Amino acid sequence: MNDSTLMEYYNKLIPFYKIKNYDAALRLVTEAETKLPHYFEHISYWRCCILSASGKVEDAISLFNKLIDEGIWWPISSINSEPDFDNLRNTPDFVSIVDRIDVLAKEKQLRSKPQLFFFPKTRNKVSIVNIHWKDDTVAHYRKYFDTIYEKTNCSCLYVQSSQVTSSIGFGWDNQEKALFEIEETAKQFLENCKLICGTSQGARIAFLLSQKYKKNYLGVIPAFSEKTVSQFNNFEDVKYRFIVGDSDYYTRFTNELVRLLEKSKVDIQLVVMKDMEHYFPANFGEYYQKAIEGTLT
Repeated sequence: MNDSTLMEYYNKLIPFYKIKNYDAALRLVTEAETKLPHYFEHISYWRCCILSASGKVEDAISLFNKLIDEGIWWPISSINSEPDFDNLRNTPDFVSIVDRIDVLAKEKQLRSKPQLFFFPKTRNKVSIVNIHWKDDTVAHYRKYFDTIYEKTNCSCLYVQSSQVTSSIGFGWDNQEKALFEIEETAKQFLENCKLICGTSQGARIAFLLSQKYKKNYLGVIPAFSEKTVSQFNNFEDVKYRFIVGDSDYYTRFTNELVRLLEKSKVDIQLVVMKDMEHYFPANFGEYYQKAIEGTLT
């Protein structure tokens, strides 16, 4: 089983949601939990959402507390913005749940430091610096890239954030801290690499670094915003590559950035993944290899 299997379950879940067939949705979640036990944290979140959206407030609260007792929790920013939790939002129990998660996050933050991981394991040369997306670890994230780098004979440095976002991942919410930590731990590699790559939230950080260090850039499903795009007036004369999903909410902002870059007459390539939202497809390697061509010279 892999991430594409998880997404298959998610895509099956959405139609039940739209018609509010919550019983069918819960049956599907139970099946997913059985077949994908290593994705328990993700699937448990779906269950919390369904219980809340269906009005089973006490069951949702009970499950939240049980999971937190077991050390499982999710980004507070996601919980606070999740429409499915509107039925819970103003209850004292839910406020307590958010407080408990905040305590867990802060405790883990105190012990967390940025980390560097190399592919291959040698540190002598790094041609690509790659920055993961929100709520992930390099151990999971690099599964999408190591095989590609092996085939293209590329050396890579992965940077893992110290910013704890959940019980299973890290992110880059504090942009100033993210940039400081990456430069403190990986500055020599940023100065000598050929390409800076990032995914989603990491693609936003990677873009800023590519401008500062004048390095070629590859953004995978970048999580740009209107604010991100508006802050740029001038661009470095480097190569810009973007891989986006045609159904991804964030693609509109990448397209806007591409239009600005075109006015600067720099080297740009936009690779569009068909029928994809904000995620990796099973054939992601094909898109990545297409985009990376010519960026390492």
